[in-house]
Amino acid sequence: MASNANNTSAQPSLVHGHVQYVKGAVEETVGSMLNAPAWTESGKNDKALGEAEMRAADQSTQATRDASNASRENKSLLEKEGQAEGLAGRAAFCPGMQKHGEEKVAASHQNTL
Repeated sequence: MASNANNTSAQPSLVHGHVQYVKGAVEETVGSMLNAPAWTESGKNDKALGEAEMRAADQSTQATRDASNASRENKSLLEKEGQAEGLAGRAAFCPGMQKHGEEKVAASHQNTL
C-alpha cells in the first residue's frame, strides 16, 4: 500500500512525479485485481499527486526550456528531437512529453536573428 514518502525537496521534480504516478498506477491495478479498495484508492491518490508534481515541475522549467529551444543553432536537429519526443509521448500516453516535443518543433521553425 502507499507510503508517505512524498517529495520533500523545495522544487517539484518531473522524475519524482513520474515515479509517484507509476507507483500509483501499479497500486491501483493491484487493488483492482485483488478487490482491495484501500489499495485502489491509495493508487488513485498517488497518481493524482504525481500528476500535480509533474505539472508544477513543468511550469517551473518552462522559461528555461523556451530559452534553450530558442538558442539552439541546429534547428533541424531540434525539430527531429521534438518529433521523437512527441512520438514517445504519444506512445507512453504522456501529455507532457507530447507538449515538449511540439514546443521543440515549433521553436525549430522560428527565425533567429
